[in-house]
Amino acid sequence: MGTLKDIRFPMQLDGYGGVLGSEGGEVVEDLLAQIIFTSIGERVYRQSFGSNMMRFVYQPVNLPISVRRSEIANEVRNSVSRSERIDGEPRMRVSRVELGMEGDTTNVFVDAVDITGQAQNITLAVPSDGG
Repeated sequence: MGTLKDIRFPMQLDGYGGVLGSEGGEVVEDLLAQIIFTSIGERVYRQSFGSNMMRFVYQPVNLPISVRRSEIANEVRNSVSRSERIDGEPRMRVSRVELGMEGDTTNVFVDAVDITGQAQNITLAVPSDGG
């Protein structure tokens, strides 16, 4: 099986003015970050790409934490599923999403399988202040 290669997210330049790339597990992690941290409608030519994660940043905290975790996990699953289905994103399939809280940060733990069949365990930190 080959190794996945893509442009690093967020995009960065190397010391010579070229674009840095990512490969292997970094590709899937970068793709997941793009889906989660892009709001639906933000991309002009891919209106359905992204998620509604920003709504959780400003959501009242009077909901039980178990309900918020469940809603966030469902949003991650639905966003990736929509990306696979509508945008034809073939590079990963998510098998599990779990959340953990650490201070003001929600950690999103994702188990995925990339297009080469490699299992990927990804952790993304989502600050509660939206930064």
